[in-house]
Amino acid sequence: MIDEGAILDCFFREANHSLTNRLHRLAIQYPQLTLHPLNLPRIRFHRLFHFFRPKTVEDLGERFRQLQPDLVFTSQGNLEISALGVIAAHRQHIPCISYIPMAHSFRKMKSKQAWIRDWFNRYTVKLPSIWLTCTHQQVEKLRKLGAKQPIYRLPNCIAISTPATKSQAREVLGIEADRLVLGMVGRLNNKQKGCDIFVDALTRSATESTLRTADLLFIGNDADWLANRKRLEASSWRGRIHHIEWTDQPECYYAAFDLLVMPSHFEGLPLAMQEALLCDVPIAASAVDGLKSFLPSKWLCPPNSADSLRHLLENFLNDPRQYRSSIPQLQEIVRTAYSVQSVQAVLKQAFDRVLSKQPEDTDRPLPSSQIPSTQRV
Repeated sequence: MIDEGAILDCFFREANHSLTNRLHRLAIQYPQLTLHPLNLPRIRFHRLFHFFRPKTVEDLGERFRQLQPDLVFTSQGNLEISALGVIAAHRQHIPCISYIPMAHSFRKMKSKQAWIRDWFNRYTVKLPSIWLTCTHQQVEKLRKLGAKQPIYRLPNCIAISTPATKSQAREVLGIEADRLVLGMVGRLNNKQKGCDIFVDALTRSATESTLRTADLLFIGNDADWLANRKRLEASSWRGRIHHIEWTDQPECYYAAFDLLVMPSHFEGLPLAMQEALLCDVPIAASAVDGLKSFLPSKWLCPPNSADSLRHLLENFLNDPRQYRSSIPQLQEIVRTAYSVQSVQAVLKQAFDRVLSKQPEDTDRPLPSSQIPSTQRV
């Protein structure tokens, strides 16, 4: 959009240092991008907070009113995260497009006060002009929650630099070249990512199991990580656990894995899954959401089952070539269906629909639109 003359105003939480640094680099590259840092408090129950303390919504709405954007684009983690922008745009009668990778109910995610949060989100789900999401499972979840507006499936944009080789990655991490390496990447929590399921699968393995010979690599962090690490150290992995904090360049380390493990309870369409595939790393995962729809069935096991995951891991170690044979086909899908060009095409169609004020009760493709070249977003 910038290349076509659009003016972009970006509102973001200043305390998110990683995002803040990225946006400042983009603002140097694109003068049409203006940054608006927000000093927002840490919020646990976003939708309830905005309902009972509306000043935050009112303040952002006033800034929208002053800027008079043609549309507001929000990026949500779930139905609560970043709902602030959706609500403020709605109250100012500004069209809004919102991207959401996980439209699960809070009851499904076993969150606190789930019933009342889900009740409020029955209202939130109706606010955007258009929803964008990553898989057909998430489309179905939005429809089940009551979304009537158009929903577009937006591919993850996978554009990584040249990945490191296995020897390069392991040298940086201090892992011997001939070691068998399994592990996880991202938020190392139990509630969503199932880190404890992976730990259970390992610690329940027989003493003669090949799993006992593996080194373990974890990239990321979360509140559950230290407790899970202590369990592994107490079960013969002391000295063979490698850990680094999250990095903006995971492609420097993916190749160190022989197998990436993703025993999630629920998902959208994980970027780590697709990035790992481009680095020639196979994946053992639970059969949920985007993992189930994207990966071969032989790479999957039932969710929430440490014994099933252990069996899957041992099968992989007994015949890794059989599992790796699927990688080239999956890489081709990632490179084509999830390219920058594919993402741009979907975004353009969604933006054109809103900016041309096409009725929302139709899902037919847009013709080439004659929208003025300068919009404010």
